[in-house]
Parts: sequence; structure tokens; C-alpha cells
Amino acid sequence: MKGLFTLLTVVLWFTGTTLPLENARLMRYPAISKDKIVFTYENDLWICSLQGGTATRLTTFPGDEFSARFSPDGKTIAFAAEYDGSLQTYTIPVEGGTPKRITYVPGDAQPIAWTPDGKRIVFRSYYENTITRTPKLYFTAKDGSAPEVLPIDRGTLCSFSADGKKMLYVRKGNEEYNWKRYKGGEHTDIWMYDFSGNQFTPLSNYSGKNTYPMWLGNMMYFVSDKSNGVANFYAMDLNTKEISQITNFSDVDVMRPETDGTNIVFLHDGYIKLLDLKTKKVSVLQINIPTDEWALRSKVVNPKDYIQSFNIANNGKTVVLDARGDIHTVGTDEGEVVNLSNSSAYRERFPQLSPDGKTVAFFSDKSGEYQIYTQSIDGGNWTQITTSLDRTCYHLEWSPDGKKILFGNKDFSIFYVDIATKKLTKVDTWNQMKNDEFYWEVSDYGWSPDSKWICYSKVAYNKNNTVWIYSLEQDNKYAVTSDFYDNLYPAFDAAGKYLYFVSSRNFDIQMDFYEDNHVYHTPQQIMAVSLQKNSAPPFADPAGSEEIKIANPNYIDTDGIEKRVYALPIEPGNYFFLRAGKNKVMWCAVDKFTEDEYEEIFKPKGAAKWNLHIFDMNDKKEVTLTDKISDFRLSANQEQLIIKRDKELFCGTVEQAFKSKSSGAKLTLANLTYTVEYKKEWEQIFNDTWRWYRDFFFDVNMHGQNWKMLGERYKAYLPSVYSRSMLNYILSQMVGELCVSHTYISGGDNGVITPPTNPVFTGWLGADLQADTKTGLFKFTRIYGPTEYNPEVKAPLARPDIDLHEGDYLIAINGNEIKSPDDYNKYLQVTAGKKVRITVNAEPNSKNAKTYTIEPIKNSSKLRYVRWVSDNIAKVEKLSNGKLGYLHVTAMGGEGIGQFDKFWRAFRYRDGIVIDMRRNSGGWTEYFIIILPFLMNITVRTVKRSLKISKQINSEKLLVSHRGVDWLEFSMARKH
Repeated sequence: MKGLFTLLTVVLWFTGTTLPLENARLMRYPAISKDKIVFTYENDLWICSLQGGTATRLTTFPGDEFSARFSPDGKTIAFAAEYDGSLQTYTIPVEGGTPKRITYVPGDAQPIAWTPDGKRIVFRSYYENTITRTPKLYFTAKDGSAPEVLPIDRGTLCSFSADGKKMLYVRKGNEEYNWKRYKGGEHTDIWMYDFSGNQFTPLSNYSGKNTYPMWLGNMMYFVSDKSNGVANFYAMDLNTKEISQITNFSDVDVMRPETDGTNIVFLHDGYIKLLDLKTKKVSVLQINIPTDEWALRSKVVNPKDYIQSFNIANNGKTVVLDARGDIHTVGTDEGEVVNLSNSSAYRERFPQLSPDGKTVAFFSDKSGEYQIYTQSIDGGNWTQITTSLDRTCYHLEWSPDGKKILFGNKDFSIFYVDIATKKLTKVDTWNQMKNDEFYWEVSDYGWSPDSKWICYSKVAYNKNNTVWIYSLEQDNKYAVTSDFYDNLYPAFDAAGKYLYFVSSRNFDIQMDFYEDNHVYHTPQQIMAVSLQKNSAPPFADPAGSEEIKIANPNYIDTDGIEKRVYALPIEPGNYFFLRAGKNKVMWCAVDKFTEDEYEEIFKPKGAAKWNLHIFDMNDKKEVTLTDKISDFRLSANQEQLIIKRDKELFCGTVEQAFKSKSSGAKLTLANLTYTVEYKKEWEQIFNDTWRWYRDFFFDVNMHGQNWKMLGERYKAYLPSVYSRSMLNYILSQMVGELCVSHTYISGGDNGVITPPTNPVFTGWLGADLQADTKTGLFKFTRIYGPTEYNPEVKAPLARPDIDLHEGDYLIAINGNEIKSPDDYNKYLQVTAGKKVRITVNAEPNSKNAKTYTIEPIKNSSKLRYVRWVSDNIAKVEKLSNGKLGYLHVTAMGGEGIGQFDKFWRAFRYRDGIVIDMRRNSGGWTEYFIIILPFLMNITVRTVKRSLKISKQINSEKLLVSHRGVDWLEFSMARKH
């Protein structure tokens, strides 16, 4: 029997037949040509028979190869790849071979179709966009040529009539936007374009998903979610415009269809499926992918780049930290390390050393929910302390006596747990958010040095934080401050005399030069609370001849405590993250408050931008450390200091840092190790994501979705996930079911599937060129440079020492004569700072031509944008006879406020202003912009899609937008 099995194996090997494998899942971008299908898997191109079976790998490059499209004759495949740095279009024979580069445009170029005659490839790119919201479509010859923009303003997908004279195209939007059932201004819509008559006809009239048009005879097949919110196939008779539904999936969307005129190949539920256009039947292709899964092999890494929290022992000899989800200990002397967790299957967070240095406490999701565990610092078994936690919790704090652990959770509740009895006690809870835009967490809490009191802040109804203290012995809480000021970061002094906090009570304003605004540029002060009622104010001379002795320095007099609050004798500033040592108080500061700091109220995000201040209460002296830091922590006894600066940690005592103004000794992290088991790690990340949305999604009913069921559905894809990008895709699909914006997922460790870096890029001349059919040369149709409104921008060609004008000709680049249809971008392959020689002339020849040495730029968006704004201002002024001003806002963030203010102030006293919100990327600052027109009692009209200015305009301000900024339109309408 054994011999028969061996013989069977040999026969199968020689005949090229394999034993049945599990049907592959999570392929991407399938395309079809007669009897072949090509698709992307493991970021490579694969090809197989129309009947399925075993696929053959066509490419092996470590970067991503996707968006494959068969030529009409089925002999060539066009696809997108990152072989040379940026994403460009390449071709490869259907049998395989060496890829040939077709495009050289600055930016990306993704192929989406071939023309019916097979002579040209259509690709989409953002490289000529003013605002990178929707790409444009371009032709290029099948063997490469200078790109020719299609005669439409924008587009994402297209399909041609058989004679190539007409085209169906998707004008805007993302065909696979992860915001499912989206119906906003960026929804995909389908149009028809007639090349001969230059005529445009909208075909879709449903505000939702209408995409993937496929022109077959007199029918258009397309994908829409119009019936039940799930994307299905539909067909439209192009003569009668009658629409019929072809498929009736009710679970997940039809995705990425392509057709060869006989069948449509598409993705559904992770599988490649086939729609027979004659029978309208759907079949699942059984595809085997013989891969060695080399990219999934476990590997050992140093996780220092993934450190998220850290803590130092009371004796300063041991540091504990969590890095990439594992708990590590590091000796401060020799850098000896121990990985206490050593598992990719679950995640440990917020490790804290016990005061005696023998035990570490931490959170782990080992049980399915994050619970508190303890473990000996030497390793060994874990002790589970909690079993009932079922939502996101924040950092742990040991009591100084080592008997209890304090923590908070996302429900704005604070707890402590007794280590011995495992009893959980709720200290306080509230139901008021601190901020509606940026964060949920409120986690500034700590212990008194005698372990009998807990200090914390909580949010009042006016959104000011108030400082409280809680007595464990009395089981009672006391307010230290009212809600009149905003107060944060309470911390007990280790000596037991004071409680410190940061208070926003400095109303020394900075005036606006334009006389209509003001800023509190240094709002915070550092406050100290005297805990004993008979003690003298901390910065005043004793009132009596003898100093009053405090019998118990840790005793707190709650009566009148709110009246014993004193400001430290330091200048106000922008202060964060206060902590206290023994007679020392320390905090972080930044020079100015920007948009970034809104998200860093309770925890820094990692940039080494903070100045660490230390104030000595005895000497009344303040010092600032020399180097900026990323974060800092204190030991349980408040004597040891550990500082994070970028990706390094530094250790020392508070006293040493105060005297030396330095961060301390650098901790050796070279010996940290972590074994990455990708499949296990990805499942943990999936679980974390699911829990995060369960806990923090604003609607407790999850927009009517069964979140548990959706988690199970998408978790079933995990065995087929082969890269971090695919994991992100699965997470995005799951989160997209909630049908809400601003839930984007990206990033992570891409593992070994990472393309090599390439310093070479296609430089941009700062100009648009167009082939001149009469001369065969390229003309400069537009030269970009500084404008009256943005004189600060720099451009390669817009210089007084370069004699070049729009309408002049490009003769040569670096001595290479340039003629259409050759792609001049091929001669602009440069590295940063590299210069090229361009030869130009006002006449279409080289006689009297001039040669200039210039430095091409990598990105044209700024130059294009400022020219576009300048042109719009000129157009509005011309049409309104100078009565109207114009401004554009790119996004609702800090930069957008600046754009608005800049032009608003220049034009506000004209008869009106056109406020252009087209292509606005959204954000949170609408009320900054709304308030000015509101204060001036301005009437606002909303004009959608197009701008038409006439003499009959009687509104003072005109808002021009597309339907992607409905919130701003609603807000302005509500205000007026």
C-alpha cells in the first residue's frame, strides 16, 4: 500500500497534476479574456484557465502588481506596478516574460482599459490635478507615448463602444469606497461621452453606487446598490434606458467586474465568480494557488519601534515596557532583557511594576476581553485579577503600598481592584464628554503617597474638567475645584503636602491685528493645593513667629480645600501631562497650541516636540531639559524618571534631571526580541478593531447592523489573508458596513512584501505641454509659477532669468531631441536636487533656441492650485465687474482656516464673496468659518454643481460646492 501511494505521487508529479487544494480566496482585480483569467494574489499576477484549476504565477516582484487588463487580442496584459518607485503602467505577454514600462508620468498611472482596436491603453492618474480628489483619464500608446488626456474633465473607469466612437465612464468617486451604501456628493455616477459630437449624457439617476460600466452591444452592464444596499449587477438598454437587475446577492457586494463580451468575471465573498451573459447564471471558480507562503513565515524582530508604554522600578534598575503587544523587562545596567509575554496571539498593554519591583501588572486580551493580570518579574504563570471587564480600559497605577491597582475605562469610570481579594470598586463615573471632535479618553488619575486617597479629574457639563479626591477609608469623594476653570492632570506630591494640577485660568489675551479676533496664547498655569488647612501658602512667608508643625504630613483636610489653591510662580504657557515627585512638579509644554494638540490632551502621540519643565518647591526654581522629549513617566515612589525621545528611552532620577537638565542615561534596547507570527498577530488586530468599534462607535445600535454577526463574517476571511494590506482591506470592509465616514484604516507592518526604495522619480517642469500636430513638437500650454496671491511658491521655469512663454516649444532635454509622440517624461528621470538642461524656442525649430539648466520638482499640486485660485479670482471679478471676491477652502482644518481668513479679509467689503467649497476634503472647523458671515448677518445661497453669476444676484455671499460637503451647507443654512 505504501508503494502504491509513492507511485501515485510520482505519476502526479510527472504529469503536472496536483492533489486537490482548498479553493483560494481573497484574490483581487480579476480580468478575463476568452479562456483565461488573470488576477492579483500575494501582490503578484497569476493566470489560470476560465474553468479554474491550478493558477500560474506571472510575476514575483516584492511590490504590488494589480489592475491587470487583457488587450483585445488577448496576447498582452497591462497592469500597474511599483517596479521603479512610483506606480506606473507596464505590459507583459500573456505567457509571461519581462515587464515593459509604458508610462513615466509624475505620480501614479493605473491602467483601467484598452481601446477596442488594441492600439492604446487608458490609465487614470492624479498627476495633473489641481486638487487630488478625482483623477483624470489618459491615453497612451500600447508601447508607450506621451500621455494624452481624454476630453472629459475627470474620470475613474471607462468602457468603449465596439467602434470606439463613444465611451461609458464613471465621472467621480471611488468604485470600491469602503463607506458602504454611501449616497453623498462623491457617489459614483455613470455618463456617456460621444467623441465625435463632444456630447455628454448622464445615464445613472440614483444617488448611490453606480459603477463598472461595461458596454456590450446595445446594453450597459453595471454594478449598483440601488435595490437592497448590496452591490449587484444590473443591465441598461442604451436605447430605451430600461434597467433590469441581473443578480440578487443580499450578503456582500459584487466587486471588481471585468468582461470579455461573453462572461463577466468578478469578486464576491472573497471568491472569483463568473456571470454567463447568455444564461445569467453565476458560478464559483475553483482556483488552486500553489504558493509556498514565504511571506507568512515567522520572523524575529527588535520591537523598539513599537514601544507604546513604559515604567521604571523604584530602585531604577529595571524598566518594563510593552512593545508590539508583548511585555518586556530591560535592565538599566547591562540592558538584559526578558520577553514576559512572547506571543503574537494576544496583546498586552500598560505594564506597571509593583512598588517592591517583584511583580508586573498589565492588561491582556488573552481571554477575549482585556483583563488585568499580574506576573512575577522573573516570568512564570500569570495571575488573573479581573474577569468582568468588557470595554476599553486605560492605564494602570499601583498604589504605593502595592495592594491595589487603579485604572479607568471608556465609560468615564474610575476603578481600583484589590490584589488579594480581587474585589473591584468603582470610584466615580460621569457621562459628559470632554470634547466632541477629537478624543473620548479622560485618564488623569493617581494615588496619594499613603495609598489612602485617589485624585482624578472629571468633566463637568460645561466641558471644563474638575479636580476631585476620593478617600478609600471613607468611601467618599470631595471636589477640589469648581467647574469655573478647566483643570487637568491632578497629582499628589510624594512628600504628602500638596496636590498639583494644570488650570486654564490665564486670560491674558493676544490681540488679532485685524481687530476681529483674539487668542489665549498661554492659557495654562500650574497650581498647588495645600492639603493641610493650617499650613502656610507655599510661596509666602509664615504669618506667625513660629512655623506650624503638621503632625501627619499625609493627612488631608477636606474642609475649605478649594480655597487653598495657589499658582506656582512661573509664567503661564501651553502645559500638558503634569506629574509630581518629592517636592518636585514636572510637566510638558509646547510653544504654541496647534491643531495637533487637540488629540494629545491625555497622551502624546510620539513626536519629540515637548519641553519638559521641572519645578522645585523648596528652591522655587524652574528648569527646562535641554532636549525635547516624546513622553515621560515616574516610578511608583515618584523618584525615578524615564523619558522617551523618538524611539529611545532614557533613565535617571528626578533630582539628576533637575540638576543636569538632561534626559539621563540611554537605555540599551538592542537586545529586545519579538517573534512575529503574522497570522496570529493579524487575528489579534482584527479582534482589537472589532472591539474598538463596539466600544466607541457613536451609535449604540451600530447603525442597525448586527455587529457580532459582521465580526464573524469577516473573521472567516482571516485564514486567507496573506499580507497586512489585505488585513486592512478586510477591516475596512467590516467597518464600512457601518455606513459612516472618517473610519479609515491604513498602515501597519507590511512584512517582507515591501518594494525596494528608488531615489529616482519623474521630475516636473512646472508646466503643461501638448503635442502640436503641425510641427510634431510639444508646446508649453501653461507655465506655473508665483501669483499675486501666492508669491512665495517657487517653480522651475517661472523665473526672470528664463525667457520662456506659454506657446513656446520644447526642443530638447539634456540634448535629446523631443518629438511627439515620444514621451518627454522618460528624459526627466531625476533624483532630488538633480538638474536637467532644457532647450526651448519661440519658433518650432532649434535656430536661436535657448538652453537653461533647471531643477525639476517632484510635486506639482501647490503650483497648480495657486494658479487655479488666481484664475478663479480673475474670472469672478470679470463676470461681476469687480463687485465680487472669491475664495476657496481645500479642507476643514487648520490650513483651511488660514485660506479662508487670507481671502476673506481681502474681499470682505465687496458686494459679495463667492465661497468655493468644491473638492473640499472635510474636517471639523466649519464653525470657525461660519462665524464670520454669521456675525456680519450675511445671507448665504447654495449653488450646487456649477457657478453662474448674473446681474440679478442679490445675496451678499455665494457658496459654491458639490454634494460632498453637505455638512458645511447644512451648517451655514442653519446659521442663517
